[in-house]
Amino acid sequence: MNAFVSINVGFGGAEKQFDQLVQDLRAAGIAGDDWTYQRHDLSSTSRLAVLRALWRQRGGTVVYNMSVLGIGVFPMLLLKALGNRIVLYPHVVVAPAKSRPRLWRLRALLQRASLRIADQVIMISDGNWFELERLLPANKATFVYNYVGCENEQPFRLTPLNRKIAVIGRLQDKHKQQLTFLQQHGAFIKEAGLEVHFFGTGPDEGALRKLVRSHDLARHCFFWGWLEEEAIYGHDFSFVLNLSRWEGLPLSVMEALYRDRIVLASDIHGNRELLYGDFLFKNESDLRQLLLSAVRDHQLDVELLRAQKRRLFARCNKERSLKALTHVLAKSAHRNGSA
Repeated sequence: MNAFVSINVGFGGAEKQFDQLVQDLRAAGIAGDDWTYQRHDLSSTSRLAVLRALWRQRGGTVVYNMSVLGIGVFPMLLLKALGNRIVLYPHVVVAPAKSRPRLWRLRALLQRASLRIADQVIMISDGNWFELERLLPANKATFVYNYVGCENEQPFRLTPLNRKIAVIGRLQDKHKQQLTFLQQHGAFIKEAGLEVHFFGTGPDEGALRKLVRSHDLARHCFFWGWLEEEAIYGHDFSFVLNLSRWEGLPLSVMEALYRDRIVLASDIHGNRELLYGDFLFKNESDLRQLLLSAVRDHQLDVELLRAQKRRLFARCNKERSLKALTHVLAKSAHRNGSA
C-alpha cells in the first residue's frame, strides 16, 4: 500500500502545501487509487489512533511530511520496520543550535537519524539543501520547490496603497515572532496610523490579544482567525509582514507575491530565496525603517517588486515540481517491485 502521511500539530503553511501537492498529484493521474492519504493532527488526534493507522501501512512507498526535520523519527522507524520505503518531505530544515539551543545535540542526532532512515529526501528550497548538504548524499536528494496555484504575471498594482499590514500564519511567538513585534513596535504603529491584521490561530493568540488591550492597540490590531486564502485576500491590505525566525520556502510569502501584495520579511533562508534586499530586515531597527518608508510613506522600488515576481515564476513552477516528485515516486515504486 502506498500513502501520503502527514503528522503534525495544527495546520499551517507546511500542511497546506502538502495537501495541495497530494491534490495536484491525483488530479494529474500520478497518484491513483493505490495511494491513500493520512493526515494526523496531534492537537486533536490521540497518539494511539495515529499508531494504529500507521500499523496498517505496510510494504509500500510513504511520502512522509515532517514540518521540521527531526521531530518525527519514531513514526518513521515504525513505517520502516513495516517494510515501507520512505520519501521524506521536511518542510523546514532548521539548524539544531537555532531551533532548540538547550537540546541542540539531541536535535542534531534526530536530524541525522531522519536522514538515515529515509530512502529519498525532498528539498523544497535551496536553504534546506544548504543545511543538509554536508549530511546527505546528493543522489538521495531531489528538489521539489514549493509552489502556489494562483499564478498571474500582471505587474503589481501599486495604487492606491494603504497603511494596512497582514500577518499571516500560526500565532506562535517562538517561531513567528508576532508578540515580540507588537512589544517592540506597538507605540510606532499607533503613531504612524498603521493597521495590523492577524490571519491565523495558535498558542500565543491569547497573549497577543491581552497585549493589544493593555497597550491600547484595539483600533490598530485586528484578529480574523484561520481563513482560506480567498477569504484572506478579500481584505484590502497592501502589505504582508513575515516575521519568522526560520522558514522553508514560505507559502504565505509566495501567495502574497502572486496576489500583488508587497512583502516585508526577516532576512533568513527561505525568505531570502523569494525576496530582494530592500524588502528584508535583519533587526528591529531595519524593520522600523521599512515600516516607515514602505508602509507609511510608500517609498517603494517598483523594479525590485517586479523582479521578485519574475524570480518566483522561474523557480517555483508547479509543473516542474510535480515532474520531479513523479520521478522520485516512480523510482521508489520500481525498487519496491524488485525487492
